[in-house]
Amino acid sequence: MFGYNEGSFGAHAQNLAMPEDGSLTTMPANLTYVEAAPSTEGSHYALAQIRGAKIAGGQDVLVYGATGAIGSAAVQLLKSLGVNVTAACDTANMDLLRGLGADRVIDYTTTDFTTDGQTYDVVLDSVGKTSFSQCRPLLKPAGITTRERSRLGKANNTLDK
Repeated sequence: MFGYNEGSFGAHAQNLAMPEDGSLTTMPANLTYVEAAPSTEGSHYALAQIRGAKIAGGQDVLVYGATGAIGSAAVQLLKSLGVNVTAACDTANMDLLRGLGADRVIDYTTTDFTTDGQTYDVVLDSVGKTSFSQCRPLLKPAGITTRERSRLGKANNTLDK
């Protein structure tokens, strides 16, 4: 078994008491603990942002910071929900994001992602580097932004409408 327990410090331990419905899964046989340990944290935070924003299939979502641990997990999780995903990244990672399932990829080194002609139900900032005012032109009338931000060592999500 392998999992992630969000608390004041999170936990990656040999033995840990977890709720039956906690974030647990069997560890793939071909992975070592060193390889599996970092795989859970990014997806945990991505899923928290997705659930917090109540993202559902058919919606249009822009993922900013799409090649980090949280962003790359968000792209894959969103696609599994049937979401239309646009990902913002640098030139070197465009093929990676297409491979992860992004429907569109914006190269932020050559294009200002805030001038994208498409509007979104959600702008999911996985690195906490955008502001609501910066993203507002990208949002549909009922659209929201969600940002991952770290403060005093604790990560949390912020939703803006």
